[in-house]
Amino acid sequence: TAMYGGLVARNWPLVSFGYSSQHGLLEVLNESFDDDGVQLRKNYQTYTLRPILWATELLYGAGLNLYKQHKQRLTQIVNADSRAKNQGAPFEDWEFWQFIKDHRLK
Repeated sequence: TAMYGGLVARNWPLVSFGYSSQHGLLEVLNESFDDDGVQLRKNYQTYTLRPILWATELLYGAGLNLYKQHKQRLTQIVNADSRAKNQGAPFEDWEFWQFIKDHRLK
């Protein structure tokens, strides 16, 4: 929420806080998924990754390409087999991921 508000208000310190704080986008990306890219809480794979991708898209529009910076981790999370670890459904927004691969990761 801080990041979205910061982008709307063009308050870059607030955007930075929303990105890099203890509960910011970067921390969620690094700490909410295990080493194989599976969400630590059952049935949260899409639920957790979807807002990360939306926020990354907003930052892309502001001139910051985090897709390329975090390509390996995002790809790992999207392709993670959460069912194999009994953690529920895998990532489900394949159309949006295809858009990202076609237009943001090139």
